[in-house]
Amino acid sequence: MSREGTLIWSSFVIESAGIGSSDAVTITGSLSGGSITSMTIKAFGREVVLERAHLDALKGSSMNGVLLTYEHGYDQAGGRTMYVKMLSGFLSGVRASKVLVVNERGDVRVMASEEAG
Repeated sequence: MSREGTLIWSSFVIESAGIGSSDAVTITGSLSGGSITSMTIKAFGREVVLERAHLDALKGSSMNGVLLTYEHGYDQAGGRTMYVKMLSGFLSGVRASKVLVVNERGDVRVMASEEAG
């Protein structure tokens, strides 16, 4: 019986035409040794280049999957918000994940999946 292995990405481009008022979204990035070395997010009429601290917070799993979601949000909380769930896993299930949150103001944070709900 063969054993399933993880195909780790070396780079990625994710594009979405968006839904409702989200507008189009483009996410690009590169990886080395399983860690993200650069990531740029174009959303909400702005371009956000992740800082070293955000990239460091995403370390710890060899990414091979992603979920992209959106909510309209509240102005006082930063407005429209996009969630990028970075996944590592197999057909049998997700082994590890982290959530990158980017809002309309350009605020960025990284959360453990448990924090994201």
